[in-house]
Amino acid sequence: MVSGERERYLCFVTEGIQRVYYYNDIEREATLVFTYAPSLGGVLDSLLMQLPSKYHFETLTPSKFSSSTFS
Repeated sequence: MVSGERERYLCFVTEGIQRVYYYNDIEREATLVFTYAPSLGGVLDSLLMQLPSKYHFETLTPSKFSSSTFS
């Protein structure tokens, strides 16, 4: 997921490492959180509020998820 999109999935990480990051006001990249199995993954504030996110979500290693769509 990239900034400006709305998170549509609640993910449960079963394998891999991911991170959530953003660019600050001087375009420097800042990591907010790393996620590992077993944990929730994705951009949860965007999912819960159903608003476009200012954060990016990326996988750092090959990853697997169980996910549920939010509607």
